[in-house]
Amino acid sequence: MDLKSIRYFVHVADVGSITIAAKNLCIVQPALSRWIKRIEEEAGTRLFERLPRGVQLTPAGHIYLEHCRRIIRELALAKEALDTAEAIPGGHVNLGVPGTCAQTLVPRLVEKLSMNFPNVTLRVVEGPSGVLHDGLLSGHLQAAILNNPPTHGSVHITPLISELLAVFTSPRSRRAPRSYTLNEIAATPIIVTAGFRAMVDDQIRTHGKRLTVQYEVDSVEAIRRILLRGSGFTILPVSTLRDDVEDGLLSASPIADISMHRMLALAYLRDDLAPSVRAVVDAAHSEMTDLAAQGVFSSIPSFSGNSRSWPRKRNRG
Repeated sequence: MDLKSIRYFVHVADVGSITIAAKNLCIVQPALSRWIKRIEEEAGTRLFERLPRGVQLTPAGHIYLEHCRRIIRELALAKEALDTAEAIPGGHVNLGVPGTCAQTLVPRLVEKLSMNFPNVTLRVVEGPSGVLHDGLLSGHLQAAILNNPPTHGSVHITPLISELLAVFTSPRSRRAPRSYTLNEIAATPIIVTAGFRAMVDDQIRTHGKRLTVQYEVDSVEAIRRILLRGSGFTILPVSTLRDDVEDGLLSASPIADISMHRMLALAYLRDDLAPSVRAVVDAAHSEMTDLAAQGVFSSIPSFSGNSRSWPRKRNRG
């Protein structure tokens, strides 16, 4: 099996839908279905159960997924080692990062760059994905992490991970169930950013639903603080408020009957991949792959006391 097949298999497993995966991977659904069938034939066993809405891994599929993630991670580490051996780049890089993943990625990225590329200086620009994409096109940014990025001839896009969305609220809220149905999601007044309002509405429109938005707030930190005060609901990627859930400050609930995701991708200008930019891009790719292997983007967080499944010390201010 080649690397493309491994990446296709992992992506279908992450999103739980061949149709959604085909759209994210920019291939037609029948072609991806044939690809998955060929993968199962090579594996000699069924890796997915076909459901009315999507697919789910069989027990053999879970085993296979673990090994595929390990292969992707090892290849990323090998490439990173080769790049480091060739040269020690230096220079300044402006990197755009959405607010929904800045606190998850940036501390790890800065630590990695400090250790491996001390001559690279970095400016992190946090903002909505659309603004970051415009920053790339204008030349103000050399690279960016983007949500569901549009295609553009001058921008190279590398899909990173499909991240699960969840409902977050205060654990003191009496209305928070263990999980939400699509009907409950549509009927529950929520606080949400404009970007995620559009993203979720786009995913549930085919089911005849749309969000009931109580407040539209384009600041993840402001939404977090509203929830910490004991009221409100929001829909965000599972990694965004993970620390608060693990600390028992917020609760997270899955969406039971529909799988909603956002696609994160690395983007950079095709004609502007200087060694310093390559160092940042490769380091970001490596950290995101490592976080994905730990389930940070695919599992619903829960309160875990003082135990931590991944490094995450930060000062909230």
